[in-house]
Amino acid sequence: MKQGDTIIGVLDRIAERIETGGSNRVLLPASHAATRIACRESPAPAHPAAILRYVKLPDKLEAGNYDEYGYKVAAGVPASLALYPLPGGPWQCWGVFDKCLEPGQYGYLIFTNVKGYDTASGAFTEWDRSQSEPFFTDKLLTIYSVQRAPGKARIIGRNESGHRVEAAAGLLFVPPPEIAPRPTAAPPGMGQFRRKM
Repeated sequence: MKQGDTIIGVLDRIAERIETGGSNRVLLPASHAATRIACRESPAPAHPAAILRYVKLPDKLEAGNYDEYGYKVAAGVPASLALYPLPGGPWQCWGVFDKCLEPGQYGYLIFTNVKGYDTASGAFTEWDRSQSEPFFTDKLLTIYSVQRAPGKARIIGRNESGHRVEAAAGLLFVPPPEIAPRPTAAPPGMGQFRRKM
């Protein structure tokens, strides 16, 4: 190797030597050069194998549509995050992929600022950007995993259909109850009651 050479540059020179029948006095096996030749000739994939998307839940959960940073968006603006309270305390949170999922492509949606440690459940479905709501057709989307860690949750799914799909991942979780801070002093009037013996 010469100073300033990259691994790719060295592999290219090895491949040239193999192709032209030149001297092959290198320490790397020829299989590395053959792999480089094959990679150089094969076209790049049309799209990445997966799309990764992060959305942050707002600090205070309120029903509505939000951007990916947890700020409310105006009516008519497509949402990156939609929140719906459910009876009994759970929240349904929809994180929207910013790009269509191509056929066979995975989607990894990571929700951040998720309160509590309870187990969550999830969904992976089509998304209507104009209405900012989930729906489904005959296109098959598969959910692979719902994962939970302190402060976040990850949902992984895949577009199993033969079509491009607008998709979203749904997170269902129960946040911890809000606990009022303890007063530092006795409330007014509490000192006037004395126990009589």
